[in-house]
Amino acid sequence: VDKLTAQIAKDQAQASETARENERLMSRSLATIATTHQKELQHEKSKRDKFIADVRTGTLRLSIPVQACSTSASTNTPAGPSNSPEARAQLTPEAGAALATIAADGDDAIRQLNACIDSYHAISTVINTQR
Repeated sequence: VDKLTAQIAKDQAQASETARENERLMSRSLATIATTHQKELQHEKSKRDKFIADVRTGTLRLSIPVQACSTSASTNTPAGPSNSPEARAQLTPEAGAALATIAADGDDAIRQLNACIDSYHAISTVINTQR
């Protein structure tokens, strides 16, 4: 009985140490992922801020394709895409900056979800390795 109790205690100690080591490994993995994610967010924020500043100052102009108005007398003959160059409308700096901000917010959300997926995979790998 004492031998069995000693073995159980030894097994429990070993399991506790393994659990603590796995916890440390998961913590390090999550910290690395968080650091990488923060660096990526900061880098992208710098790029986005420069892009938006360039749009706001007019250094960079944004335009979108629009349907051209026909100047011919006949309205029955629509102009085909190959008949004329693409008509474009330039966005105001405010509208361009607003659209860039919306796109950047979406990109940030995708980056956040990717970090979440990376975290899940890191934890899953540690747990599956333990088995």
